[in-house]
Amino acid sequence: MLKVYYAKIDPLYNQEKYLAYYQALPKNRQKRANNFINEEDRMRSVAAFSLLLKLLEDEKISYRDSNFRIDQNGKLYLLNSNIHFNLSHSGNYVIVAISDSLIGVDVEHIKPQKDIKEIVNYVLDEKEIEEFSKSKNQINDFYLMWTKKESYTKCIGKGLSAGMNTINLKSIKNYYFKSFQKDNHQFAICNKGTPVKNIKEIVL
Repeated sequence: MLKVYYAKIDPLYNQEKYLAYYQALPKNRQKRANNFINEEDRMRSVAAFSLLLKLLEDEKISYRDSNFRIDQNGKLYLLNSNIHFNLSHSGNYVIVAISDSLIGVDVEHIKPQKDIKEIVNYVLDEKEIEEFSKSKNQINDFYLMWTKKESYTKCIGKGLSAGMNTINLKSIKNYYFKSFQKDNHQFAICNKGTPVKNIKEIVL
């Protein structure tokens, strides 16, 4: 099993629809959403977990609200289950993936180049920085590398603790990557097992 869903958060600007999705979440996820001060951050949090629940239901995977846990590296998992899943949100999109093997996803809202310069050294290693400096399309190339690395660190369960600038993408073996762009957002999926083929846009 390997399936990926992604969706826009736009429908949740409708307060009635937002409340419907919010109230369907486990209590701990409602609390997590409430911790966000920014309204759009709350919407992204609610949309991402709602999309995860839809994916689990579509795959007929049973769960209890109390079985959703977060490990020491911040990765969400389902207690007493062999299912792997991951979610991400940024800008106007959320993405969720589920698999029988390790998987990680990332989406980033592509922003102006001036913002890139502040985080290049945080994301890329020395060899990648050298290659990046010669790129003819630095914005796209940077976001492609960034999302791939983010999806990889989430796939292996390390998250931000892995230190992305210590990882060189060309040195990663035995993992599959799938990337695509939509509406000025860069998406990436990293997984073990088999290449990703089933990617579906969902309307919330």
